[in-house]
Amino acid sequence: MKKAHLHLIKWALDKGYTLDVWGDGEELDYSGTSYKEAKENTEACDTANIILKRGGKQVAWFYIVNGLDAEELVSNYSANEVGEAWQKAYDTECYGELCKNQ
Repeated sequence: MKKAHLHLIKWALDKGYTLDVWGDGEELDYSGTSYKEAKENTEACDTANIILKRGGKQVAWFYIVNGLDAEELVSNYSANEVGEAWQKAYDTECYGELCKNQ
C-alpha cells in the first residue's frame, strides 16, 4: 500500500501547488515545491500539517500522523474540492485497478 502522505505530496506537486509543512503544528519547517524536502520535514515529527497553496493562498489542509498504517497517515483533511480530489486520486490508485499492479 502506498503511504498516503507520500501520495499527497507527489499529487500536490504534480498539480502545481506549493506546500507548507508545519511540524507538530507549531512552526513552519518547509515551504516550497521539493518532494524530498517536503517528505523529510513531514516525517521529522510525530505529526505534521501540510498546507497546499496556489497563488500564495491556502486552498487545502492535511493532517499527518506518523506511525499509523500507510493508508491512515493522512488522518484528516479539508472537506473541499481540493481535499476531495486528492482522496479520490488516492483511492483510485491504491484501491482501484492501479493498486492491483503494484
